[in-house]
Amino acid sequence: MALVVCKFGGTSVADAERIKNVAARLVAAKEAGNDVVAVVSARGKRTDELLALAAEITPDPEKRELDMLVSTGEQESVALMSMAIHALGHSSVSLIASQIGMMTDTAHTKAKLLSINTERIQTELQNGNIVIVAGFQGVDSDLNITTLGRGGSNLTAVALAGALKADVCENYTDVDGVYTADPNTVPDARKLDAISYDEMLELASLGASVLQSRSVEFAKKYSVPIAVRSSFSHAPGTLVTNKVEGMDKIYARGVAINNKEAKITILDVPDKPGVAASILKGIVGNNIAVDMIIQNVSHEGHTDLTFTVLKTDLNDALHTVTNLAGKVGASKVTYDENVAKLSVVGLGMRSHSGVAHKIFAALADEDINIQTITTSEIKVSCLIQAKDAIRGARAVHRSLQLHKESPVVDSEIRHIGEQEATAHRSVLTELLDEEVQRLNGMEDIVVLTAEADRSEAKITMNSVPDHPGVASQILKCFADRGISLNVILQNVSHHGVTDFTVTVLRDDLPKALEAAEEARGKLNAAGVTSDRGLAMVSIDGVGMRSHTGVGAKMFAALAEAGANIQMISTSEIRISCGIDERNADDAVTSLRKAFELS
Repeated sequence: MALVVCKFGGTSVADAERIKNVAARLVAAKEAGNDVVAVVSARGKRTDELLALAAEITPDPEKRELDMLVSTGEQESVALMSMAIHALGHSSVSLIASQIGMMTDTAHTKAKLLSINTERIQTELQNGNIVIVAGFQGVDSDLNITTLGRGGSNLTAVALAGALKADVCENYTDVDGVYTADPNTVPDARKLDAISYDEMLELASLGASVLQSRSVEFAKKYSVPIAVRSSFSHAPGTLVTNKVEGMDKIYARGVAINNKEAKITILDVPDKPGVAASILKGIVGNNIAVDMIIQNVSHEGHTDLTFTVLKTDLNDALHTVTNLAGKVGASKVTYDENVAKLSVVGLGMRSHSGVAHKIFAALADEDINIQTITTSEIKVSCLIQAKDAIRGARAVHRSLQLHKESPVVDSEIRHIGEQEATAHRSVLTELLDEEVQRLNGMEDIVVLTAEADRSEAKITMNSVPDHPGVASQILKCFADRGISLNVILQNVSHHGVTDFTVTVLRDDLPKALEAAEEARGKLNAAGVTSDRGLAMVSIDGVGMRSHTGVGAKMFAALAEAGANIQMISTSEIRISCGIDERNADDAVTSLRKAFELS
């Protein structure tokens, strides 16, 4: 007998007829011999309606009371779903968070899970019930109702699947899987049969709304396979699982745009150890999540620090940053709400030279200017004007031919992924128990490694004209020579020019400098500088972005080691900083101490 945890979103239970349809699916799963636990969201637009009602009362509702209000939407849904199952002749019980001991911290409206007591659910399953659990909600130590943030029902389902050691977590929604882009904005987007946790984590954080990013973090941490499926068909959907053979042969898996963030830049920040740490510590102290963090090379002892935050956090972030900028001696703080982050994700991106060039060439062909660039091993992200986002996503999707079947057939990857997911679950029991005991909370940050890479050199093109097509022209010079780039950074421009930095393998430095000089000549840039004495110090793990203090903790550890940060690159699974290689050993020691690594 299998244990299946499934989640149904708001559109799946929007009205009585849809609730009955879901009930029939749950009964069918039970009659097939499975134990069934279902997590249900609020019906349709019910949460939005409740939020709008609160706004009519006050523009700034107290967060505890807001959680008390919006959590009622899920309570309504679970009761109706259980009634529908009873009407079909099967036994069922509906449960809210307090009844299953889904404990969280006290951060109302964006609480993090601490623990789940599964005894009640297991007892109900043994009694033959189909168990219906309210998603999105938890309770703190004082039994106050908390909520897990928008999309939190995804997290409820994955966490329950992990705690119950379920065979699979099925996420039912209004689409039939994960696509290479949002089909609503890119009409020729193609459904994927399988995708890795890391790729899905990046896409979820970048705006792909089919799964909440925190739920994917949890799935990766506890090896919970997720099947994303449609509530309105019986198609197999998309399997989200560990990286399997063949995935890294596909250089791009998806394009995403996120227009919910704003850009903040602190100009003329003193370039010395500890400054970035003090700034980020002040921001995260207000529980503000920082996304992209970009720091490029310094000029005359000063640099610019750019990062993005959710627009809903912009006012709080600006208030904090303005005070911090004055304390560290920066000259000015600027911001822009009219930006969108366009990203391309794929496990095989690093091993395929020229991918970034194709991305930027597609944007150049649309006359779209790039404001900032940051990259990781599996992602290229850039900020552009919000008005250009959809046009840019379509152009990039078309340029990378994501509408066509992958060279490695997705269905083959799915088959391997399903086999490996079964193997992972079969050995998970002891690992899960041990991991939960080690952590203070189920969503705690897990930093796996801290290491230094001395294999790379840095090249910077100074005072590059800031206009559409520049990044494409630069990267073409590298791609034509078959040079793979690891980090690509471009920060905000000053007076129409910007600096453009890349890292290459040290063995490739001579021909990479030739490429840079060719680009400098074509663009009439001021000059080219290089540095072989670079070390890229990185931490890898799960939850790097959603845990607001990780970057600040890393930068503080580097400052303690006396390491000055020359450049910063971030992703969902890694934060990397370029430092002088002479400080690398001390930096790694300090990082391992800070994150309690052996």
